[in-house]
Amino acid sequence: MKLKILILGPIMAGKTCLANTLCDLTPSEEYNPTQGVRIVECEHSYSVDSSKTEIELWDTSGDHKFETVWPAFQRDAHGIIFVFNSNVHNHISELLLFYDYFVTQSDLNNHKCWLIDNSKSGRGGDMTNGPTLPKQLAPLQQKKLDIQSEDDILKREFNQFVSSLIRSVQQSSNSVLGGL
Repeated sequence: MKLKILILGPIMAGKTCLANTLCDLTPSEEYNPTQGVRIVECEHSYSVDSSKTEIELWDTSGDHKFETVWPAFQRDAHGIIFVFNSNVHNHISELLLFYDYFVTQSDLNNHKCWLIDNSKSGRGGDMTNGPTLPKQLAPLQQKKLDIQSEDDILKREFNQFVSSLIRSVQQSSNSVLGGL
């Protein structure tokens, strides 16, 4: 099985750091903004079944000058990881723009989305102690953590997210086959 997972969010939210951590790549010491998209592939085994799952992480730019290619990002996506930093004042409003385009205006369900508040005060907690999020984002799976220092928690949560995506894809395949 192959999964396409988008990583979306505002500029400098930590999207590239997230992709590098999840795929065990060496993080860059300096900030280099992603130009359009960077696709990182990794392979994982999950307890859902005994097969390996190939994962394409689409590390996207948060720069709106790339909006013209958003339809290409969105095509055939199985899930989305939204990344933002609640300590940056405009990140929540930027996040809503991404949510509106990639979830509200598509057929992707909220249960296929994961919201990460990448703030230095993360410590693997839930998001009840942070800023109040808009109601549209409330149904999303949410985690507050520091991507750079809490990679063990990040990877464990990512495995759970991917497992739920695998089950969802398998259920969709079974319902399509059952309808034939």
